[in-house]
Amino acid sequence: MEKEALILGTSNGLMLLHSVDAHVTEVVGRVEGGIKCISPSPDGDLLGITTGFGQLLVMTHDWDLLHETTAEDLPEAVD
Repeated sequence: MEKEALILGTSNGLMLLHSVDAHVTEVVGRVEGGIKCISPSPDGDLLGITTGFGQLLVMTHDWDLLHETTAEDLPEAVD
């Protein structure tokens, strides 16, 4: 992301974006099942999200969903 911001996920599924410069927090999305973990890619272009339903989501910084899979589909060696 080009701006200084913090993305937060809540257990009820809200995705919140806090803009440091503007001191504004806004709801940018909602994920069914709640959010267990959010992790940005090293370059900040993508977000990895784990939901309470065991889904793995890959999203762009514009909140477009690129890929969705369930944790059950992963090989046994992957945590």
